[in-house]
Amino acid sequence: MRITSNALLALAQPPTENTVGGRNVGPIAALSAVHNCLPERVVVKLVPQALVTAEKQVQLHTGFHHHCAPTETVACGPIRAIGFPAWPIIIDPDNAQHALNLVADLEWARRTAASAPGKVQDRFAELTASLERSVPHFVPALLEELARIFDDNGKSHLAARFFGRARASERTYNIHIDPNRQRSLFQEFAERGVVTAKELTAERIRCIDSWDSTDNAFEYFLQLNVDRIRAGGVPYTNLPRDLAAVGKMYGLKPADTGMRLMHEIKGAGSLRRAPLGFIQALAYQLARTRSTHPELIVHLFSVYNPFVDVDEWLRIGEKAGLFDVLDNNIQLCHFWVNSIVHAIGDNGIHSELYRVPT
Repeated sequence: MRITSNALLALAQPPTENTVGGRNVGPIAALSAVHNCLPERVVVKLVPQALVTAEKQVQLHTGFHHHCAPTETVACGPIRAIGFPAWPIIIDPDNAQHALNLVADLEWARRTAASAPGKVQDRFAELTASLERSVPHFVPALLEELARIFDDNGKSHLAARFFGRARASERTYNIHIDPNRQRSLFQEFAERGVVTAKELTAERIRCIDSWDSTDNAFEYFLQLNVDRIRAGGVPYTNLPRDLAAVGKMYGLKPADTGMRLMHEIKGAGSLRRAPLGFIQALAYQLARTRSTHPELIVHLFSVYNPFVDVDEWLRIGEKAGLFDVLDNNIQLCHFWVNSIVHAIGDNGIHSELYRVPT
């Protein structure tokens, strides 16, 4: 049975949600085009609506001609930044062929990444070295595309590594950064949970030094970290301080930024792996809110990382006023006991300071 582009559009249902599986989604358009090598055939490609213009430029460079505009949404999918080869073609069309020559290598990587990630890394080390000698401004987008491939194949640690290498390449070669694409890029990879602490701190500095949008940099930086933590990324030690530094631009106090962060991430599974330094920094901020929002300090200490010293962890809670809150709020006390005290005992961890009630 032959399905025409009109039939595809007729069958399409518009998206009804802004998020799917915890990830932000946007509209997908059906981009129709024809090619001289395929007479009387229409090629339909599903493309995120935000990337239609970029995809058209890529297709024009490969000999496609568009006979109709993608006027209807046919699906919804994860939001992503302009990738490879689209971004290199947009910023340097005269060298577009360098990017197009690597499309086959990326397709090979998609087929190979799950079974032989080492081979993929070795091959792309050679390719990036070659690009660095001729078109170094193409390297970040290539490494980002490789990061997507690794993440899609369950190699999140490699995805984080290559996303970081893309940023390092920008710094090494002093590559111009488009602020809108950079924002989309960090949002995409934060939702994947693979942005490293080092790059988030660097993004905090960019927010403070060169934020050039009417949008609120604090809301942007907060959402990056919330998305990353909800996706399974472990909160990093300096996150409360980084967030407070960005919030200061808008007159927010550390207690305000800590309260916003805790409200957004409470219950996230990755808090069970949070380093003690993160807990201490956030507890210090939340200590100032315990009279108005006592539940937040309790939520912070309602999960426990079994790899940190329990007594040191409890001393931080005590200093932040956790036990004062529990003494004066029976409901929060019951919640905390049910959430954490028995869990500590079940893990075979025993405190010299506190005992599980029997």
